[in-house]
Amino acid sequence: MIYDTNLLIGHIRERSLPPLQTIISIVVVGELEAFSLKADWGAQKIDFMRYLIDRYPIGDIEFDIIPVYAQLDAFSQGKLKTAPLNYSARNMGKNDLWIAATALYLDMELHTTDNDFDRTGGPASPNVRIALSKALIIMQTTLEPQTSFEVTNKGFYGHFGGAFIPEMLYPNVEELRQNYLSIIADPAFQAEFWQLLEDYVGRPTPLFLAKRLSAKLGATIYLKREDLCHTGAHKINNTIGQILVAQRLGKKRIVAETGAGQHGVATATVCALMGLECIVYMGSIDMERQKPNVDRMRMLGATVVPATSGSQTLKDATNEAMRHWINNPVDTHYIIGSVVGPHPYPDMVARFQSVISGEVRKQLFAKTGSSNPDYVVACVGGGSNAAGAFYHYLNEPSVRLVAAEAAGQGVTSGHSAATTALGKPGVLHGSRTILMQTEDGQVIEPYSISAGLDYPGIGPLHAHLFESGRGDFYAITDDEALEAGFELSKLEGIIPALESAHALAALAKMNLQPDDVVVVCLSGRGDKDLSTYSKFL
Repeated sequence: MIYDTNLLIGHIRERSLPPLQTIISIVVVGELEAFSLKADWGAQKIDFMRYLIDRYPIGDIEFDIIPVYAQLDAFSQGKLKTAPLNYSARNMGKNDLWIAATALYLDMELHTTDNDFDRTGGPASPNVRIALSKALIIMQTTLEPQTSFEVTNKGFYGHFGGAFIPEMLYPNVEELRQNYLSIIADPAFQAEFWQLLEDYVGRPTPLFLAKRLSAKLGATIYLKREDLCHTGAHKINNTIGQILVAQRLGKKRIVAETGAGQHGVATATVCALMGLECIVYMGSIDMERQKPNVDRMRMLGATVVPATSGSQTLKDATNEAMRHWINNPVDTHYIIGSVVGPHPYPDMVARFQSVISGEVRKQLFAKTGSSNPDYVVACVGGGSNAAGAFYHYLNEPSVRLVAAEAAGQGVTSGHSAATTALGKPGVLHGSRTILMQTEDGQVIEPYSISAGLDYPGIGPLHAHLFESGRGDFYAITDDEALEAGFELSKLEGIIPALESAHALAALAKMNLQPDDVVVVCLSGRGDKDLSTYSKFL
């Protein structure tokens, strides 16, 4: 069916829709595409809302609540078992949510009647695209609540995930989505991937019993030594996998973002190995505080481009990398470094990083006779090392998953990156997650002494772990991370990255018992942070 606004309202009038206590959020079925109403919908918005208010005894309602035909329709037909969740615009940014006030449900298609928005490439209002990207809420978890912690085929973990992207980015992401699983499953890919992890990266990395740290904390502490990977961090597990995917997709150029510089170095490394052009975007502030990694990237042949907008850190580098990808879709692959971004990136990165927990299970069994520790602890910015460390334990409820976020100068200081403490649901960089945002949906600039953790959101997997209670999240301040970093250096002779130091600091906040076995993912080495550490010697 083709609807304009009048036909839509008429269709509502023809159905015997039940009264609802509130008008609620949007549901869109995965394979169908949502199209906006025509560009002058703003002029019709108030009339349409008044019509709904008059039609149904819904009580008090603010105009920043989203009127949604699709869920009303679905609920009236019994397709939703309970009344859907109440999402106000405060959850997702109220200035443009109303633009997406109508959605598709199963067999309905909604097109504009004036060619403002044409799926074949006609012009579209940027505000319409932004609104749709922000406002589309997952159908799958509303109709079929997810009990597993595995990603759905639509790219969701519980209520979080998906691919909320502008039309110009759709071909890039769709090409990847349609091919990544078959590429990864190919025996030739698997053989090359594992050969490079062993011979080039240096896997498996050790699982080290930190005896002196264990004695101090009163529990058995193992360190998963990702800091001993080639390039000094876990990031290369993912870049090895993605460079092989890019080659099989026929890409000749790689673009990436980086915060602490570890992902940038890992990307530059594999590009040098495979002979592909490499462009890395990095926030100007991060380039100053992580200069050794900038020099390493350039020595490896990469072009390092400063991101000078916004906070000039990881968020802004990600924005710039995505813009580059949009403008160069044919020959360029974007290697995202964390479990963030539109589907399939969170799942693909987690799969490549899952080598961490796969090795832990085998190594821990060899050392203790059990594959399962009591706790797995990792730092979380976007959360790639945590996703890898948690991956094989997601459906093992006896293993507690502990995430350490960056509280910066304190959760309530105004200088923090503690997403789960300060954030709320919204869309960031193409996926629905938890992020730090203002009342009207503007992203709040994060802060952390650690360049790899000052990100305003977390990956959708981690958002689901937090919301479901499967993960325990701790907010670690700069001072606590520094103290933990110095402590490990002096107790075990290992200087951790400041990111990893946040995970170590979480140990002091946990109620550890003498018989507890804890695995901490030591995601990277600390030589990149020596200039920061040296200020506190």
